[in-house]
Amino acid sequence: MSESKPTAHADQDRIERQSREEFSRSSAASEYRSHFNRLYPRWYVYNDVHFDGRLTSPRISIGLTSPRRLSQTDLTTDYGARTNIVLAERMVFGTDRRLVLTDDPTAEGLLRLIDDRLLGETVKQFVMEVHGSLEEGWDGYGPLYAREATRIGATMGLPEVHPRRRGPRLTGMPVAAAWPHAFRPEGYYLGHVSFDRVHLRGKAGRSVPRQSVVPGVYEYLYFLTATGQHARLLDILGREVDAAKEARHPALAAAERNPLDPSGMVLPLPVIDRDWLAWNCGCVRAIAEGIRTRRAFDGMPILADALQDAGCEDEVLLGHLRAHTDHTANCWALRLLTDPT
Repeated sequence: MSESKPTAHADQDRIERQSREEFSRSSAASEYRSHFNRLYPRWYVYNDVHFDGRLTSPRISIGLTSPRRLSQTDLTTDYGARTNIVLAERMVFGTDRRLVLTDDPTAEGLLRLIDDRLLGETVKQFVMEVHGSLEEGWDGYGPLYAREATRIGATMGLPEVHPRRRGPRLTGMPVAAAWPHAFRPEGYYLGHVSFDRVHLRGKAGRSVPRQSVVPGVYEYLYFLTATGQHARLLDILGREVDAAKEARHPALAAAERNPLDPSGMVLPLPVIDRDWLAWNCGCVRAIAEGIRTRRAFDGMPILADALQDAGCEDEVLLGHLRAHTDHTANCWALRLLTDPT
């Protein structure tokens, strides 16, 4: 008897979910019904494409959410059933005129936003169901959420997702709670929605462009030039160039920070054999140090050849050095080869 209860409960839950979906798609008020007939099929596509069909179909609601959220996922409903995805009615029906700039409830840009919020909450459902975590310390949008969003975003051409802003280089960048809508390129929503006048959790407002120099730096650079301290001058300017590259291209910054697999997941750092660095009078380290110091990144394939001649067969390391991409002095491969400790 005790073994049959969980099965009976699961059957009841499945029947209730199916009934809820059938009612929503066939008997709900017409303005709701048209949305449910889009949202449920869309959720099944997300589940199949991004999560290998591992999720249990949720209850999808259109209702009230936190003023700072356009959607939310609750572990249980108000009657104890599991998993309820709620999309803000002010977004779906366009009543928030600060957010929605069109009177057409079927406008493509608005539908794109609704679909994006459903995708974002499906990621949260995955973290809850598969990882078994609410990420409470992160308000539900922690490292697990960021990892899954980054994985899916890589297939959509979207940049890396951070659970929260870390350090001055990420100031003003969107974080996990605003994925994917805050990560979309300019114009994706076709002018039908705007975030300029709404304050959403995880979505930064308009930020002041980062200045490449601060007051007094020009004088210092002039001093270095006048006193012949060219190496120090080049180092400072090189750091600014690297910072600008990483700010413009978050995907480049992610690839330079850690080795990644084709899906964008972080891989372990390769182990550097000291015999490689000692080979041929230490030429591997010398080449790596020269590239890093002078930012002569066109020499990366040459470094790969020398490393391979020294006995390295690590495909991740060699592949990164030979990749047809830009690099910075923060490149994980150069860091390992110049400071393997």
